[in-house]
Amino acid sequence: MHTACLAQRLLGFDFVLGILAMTISTSLSMGLQGIQAGMQRVSIAGSRIAVNAADAEVLATNAVEQISGRHQVGLSAQVVKTADQMLGTLIDLKA
Repeated sequence: MHTACLAQRLLGFDFVLGILAMTISTSLSMGLQGIQAGMQRVSIAGSRIAVNAADAEVLATNAVEQISGRHQVGLSAQVVKTADQMLGTLIDLKA
């Protein structure tokens, strides 16, 4: 009886670890997508500034876009970092 109970607990624990691993995987994926989108945003805004440097409105709008893209990259990197830390903790729990 005791062994069966322990097996059920371990199976439940493995199930929870599996769910957490999928959540971490999703977080990593979303963080990487955010980094790519932010970098693309900065690049596009930089190109627009280079082409239309004389237009003050284009310059201001795209300078703001570059700052927003930079923040998007930084925040997405934090998501990746947090997911990495969670994965490390998950591996420690499994060991």
